[in-house]
Amino acid sequence: MKKRNYWVSPSKHLYPGAFHHAHLQYRKAFNEQPANRTMGHGRNLFARTKDGREFPVEVSLSYYRQDDTLFVIAFIVDITQRKRSEQSMLDQRAQLEKITADMRKLNAELETKVEQRTRILQEALKELEKSKGK
Repeated sequence: MKKRNYWVSPSKHLYPGAFHHAHLQYRKAFNEQPANRTMGHGRNLFARTKDGREFPVEVSLSYYRQDDTLFVIAFIVDITQRKRSEQSMLDQRAQLEKITADMRKLNAELETKVEQRTRILQEALKELEKSKGK
């Protein structure tokens, strides 16, 4: 009996054109070695809306067999808000790092000024003591 694989796939419409060919290869590889998995670790995955706008997604695959037929279930989650939050955190971190670097620079400049003023004050005190001693 021949193995049958069924993919009721929205990939023609869901996946952006740039990813369509790769998606077909991924499907083929999955059919050859099915395993439950979350797709996209270390990669950014995108889907598209009916009007063609791309948005980030997370995809999880599960499968089961019934007789000789492989059934694949894909869960596709829009993670636009999560990506926005992550970007916001990265932006805030960069801003905080800049503020920290600026503060270190200001502290170094302040320490230099304090050292200069301390030397000037010490010299003035020496001069004052010399003038008292006369």
